[in-house]
Amino acid sequence: MSNYPYEILEKLYPHQKKAIDAIDKYIANYNNDKDKSSGLIVMPPGSGKSIVTKAIAAYNKYSNGVLILTNRKILSDYYKQLFLKDEIIQFNTSFAVKSLQEITLRESEYENQSNQKLIITGTIQYLHNALKRDYQIYKEINNRINSIIDLVIFDAEFKDIPDSWLNVLSNLFCPIVYIKSYVQRSDFKKLNVKEEYSYILSLKEFFEEQMQGKIRVVKRKHFKKPVEFAEDILKLINSGEIDLSADKKLLIKCNSFDQIIEIKEYLQYNTQTKVIGIHSKFTNENSNYNNIPRNEESGLIWIYQSMLNDLDRTEFKYLAIFPEAISRRELIQNTFNLVRGLNKDKTIAHLFDHSVKGNYGEIWEDYVNFQQEEDSGSVSISVEDEPEYTYSNIV
Repeated sequence: MSNYPYEILEKLYPHQKKAIDAIDKYIANYNNDKDKSSGLIVMPPGSGKSIVTKAIAAYNKYSNGVLILTNRKILSDYYKQLFLKDEIIQFNTSFAVKSLQEITLRESEYENQSNQKLIITGTIQYLHNALKRDYQIYKEINNRINSIIDLVIFDAEFKDIPDSWLNVLSNLFCPIVYIKSYVQRSDFKKLNVKEEYSYILSLKEFFEEQMQGKIRVVKRKHFKKPVEFAEDILKLINSGEIDLSADKKLLIKCNSFDQIIEIKEYLQYNTQTKVIGIHSKFTNENSNYNNIPRNEESGLIWIYQSMLNDLDRTEFKYLAIFPEAISRRELIQNTFNLVRGLNKDKTIAHLFDHSVKGNYGEIWEDYVNFQQEEDSGSVSISVEDEPEYTYSNIV
């Protein structure tokens, strides 16, 4: 890490330095024709993956043009802003930040920027869709990208990576670093990763290093009807086990729009508390929103269906899922909306287990200790602009 300024390194956590060190070793060996495998970083949300990404792009000596791919446009936009602004850590590096669309439409603009690090952001779907539409056009786009980049970083978050995406990545002839929040043992072979070129931060290690609070799993009875589930939530509120306040809010994950409506109406009426509903069918009225309400502060209960990938708030301390989580991955993703609120004090967040098997605690503990257990269920993935996931029932 000799290329990294001391003033940058001293601001990084130990786990961030270890991740950078593993990837620097990988990139060096790749460029010295010693190894053509891939690199892998696995870190939970909130542990500073984006800062690691920015540091590698800024200071790795082999990388002057970096393509940062994601599977969501909103995440690509986040990375673009991350490189345009120095809001977290001041990087004394000049970046030329462009989108994939800009690169593929206007090539000549980037010929005379040798004094800047070129950062390109975009989605894997953009390249995949180009390949599906017209191979000749895709080939031109791919050749153009290959002529100006020497590193690819793919932030896949919790998502599995289908073979069709790997096919696109195989046409990029430079080191590829995968960044994930969740890993399975099979990922190493599938992504062509060697252990020496990987860094995995378990949630247990992350908690020990940065977090002071913890998550308590509370077993409850399984309910098939939304109103019965809502009645149980009301009991928890009335008993004080759910103690709602501005910094202790409740999240309820449902599986359908109708479930959101029924549970919201029941709790709104019986608690006299402002309840927020989030679903794409809503029209942003009567406390119902079609996306995350960024400026909403007064609602103490939030009910939703689609994963709140960009919630990034610390006041949620309770989570319940109706009728139950349909995969390990869904449970872990949703529980991370509680983790974000545990780094300031010794708060205990509560995950209410309404599942048939009553095994949320076991699943969460496995993930905290990061056993890299295989999911026993299958995952089918659509690779359109915003992937949709269908999971088999494994909890």
